[in-house]
Amino acid sequence: MKKALLGLFVFLLTFALWGSDILDGIPLKLFENENHWRIHSVSTQSSAWPGGDSSNSQTTYYYNTNYPSEYDSVVVATSNQFYTTSRTIYTRNYYPDYYEVIEEEYYNSWDDGWELVGRETRRYNYLNKLMEYVQYHSTETGLEVLNRTIYVYNANGLIEVVQVYSAQGQLQSETNNTYNSNNLLATQDIYNWDSQANQLVQYFHESRYYTQYSKPDSIHWWQLNSGNIENHSDYNYYNEQGLVYHSESHSDNNILKRYYEFVFGDNRYFTSSIRTYNYTDITTNPVINDSTHTVYSYSSNYHNQTVHYYHNGTQLYVSNSVYNDNWCMTNHSSSYDYGTYGYSMSSTIVWESYTDVMDDYIMPSAISVRVYPNPAHSSANLVYKLSEPAVANLSIYNLKGQLVYKTNMGAQTAGENSFILPSLGANGLGLSSGIYLVRVDTGKSSQTTRFVVMK
Repeated sequence: MKKALLGLFVFLLTFALWGSDILDGIPLKLFENENHWRIHSVSTQSSAWPGGDSSNSQTTYYYNTNYPSEYDSVVVATSNQFYTTSRTIYTRNYYPDYYEVIEEEYYNSWDDGWELVGRETRRYNYLNKLMEYVQYHSTETGLEVLNRTIYVYNANGLIEVVQVYSAQGQLQSETNNTYNSNNLLATQDIYNWDSQANQLVQYFHESRYYTQYSKPDSIHWWQLNSGNIENHSDYNYYNEQGLVYHSESHSDNNILKRYYEFVFGDNRYFTSSIRTYNYTDITTNPVINDSTHTVYSYSSNYHNQTVHYYHNGTQLYVSNSVYNDNWCMTNHSSSYDYGTYGYSMSSTIVWESYTDVMDDYIMPSAISVRVYPNPAHSSANLVYKLSEPAVANLSIYNLKGQLVYKTNMGAQTAGENSFILPSLGANGLGLSSGIYLVRVDTGKSSQTTRFVVMK
């Protein structure tokens, strides 16, 4: 129950922050002048759904980059005195041929202690191409590998093959992509492992056709469902600005038509209306089974957006979103009407730079590392804390991922330890001016920090 409720809040805030076509993500220009950012939101919910009224406080920290460093969430349900907090820690480790981003999720209900409940590891090459994704799940004995996904790229850097393996190393599914001369996806074939046939069996195929736009004019695909092949075709129609103003999705006895309208302002196009009509019995007597209409209105130079959603002429949903000059959402409110069960929500989102030390926020790690002075000129000292005695190894990499120094620091005691780095100059490590990554590894855990050399 607690995970479901927390998941609902995460979904709703994600929709609030990124659900609009205004935003494609966090604007990179936020990080041009300020290294550290945090996004804090407070949401309140009033609902007749099971769980009742509740509130949620969420904060995402960005430290030096536009990749998150930490995500905190606190959920309180007032009707049943439910309370839980979650924290996601993002760790980046660097190696000679790749770097990895580890995402660990912790829960703490009723302040009874933090529990590690999930982990995801993504490994990238230094062209920032995702090479491997490993997902873990929680078991009675701890975290175990759930599956492992491998990505293979063609000579143009496009994903050619995706393979998913079970924890035991059994291939579960494979996706094969081909591209046209403009490097746009042309075909996709997906195969799943059939344990009875003891082989991969194709269950999905898609073909895409283009003319002058980067989006396809038509997509034809089929999928295997309960032993039957279902055929589908999707069509896009473009206006003079290259925007899709009409699309259709065809299946065996059904057509879904969508009509889009736009307004131009602030040097871009904004959606103003989306109408959908679902036609059934198209082979005999086509009728509109249901229809929806989403109406967008704007004010304050398009920084205030209101959305009304209608189903068969009845309004079910309304929302309002406010954006600042960087197109970052600052306020969001919404309400749903589902008859017996209604719902309303409001959120305030604060984007702010900060200078706090991240160690005040992150989960206590098995290792903590810092270098001083930082920036360093001719010499530097390494200070690191271990949660238990261990043999520690030290590695230093440049930003290309090349190993420039490595040593075994020997058996270390629990608590704070120190190590004097060799001379940074020509008679020692020979480091030129730049940013370097320092990694301490005990075999069971590792931690990486960065330091700057200035000559």
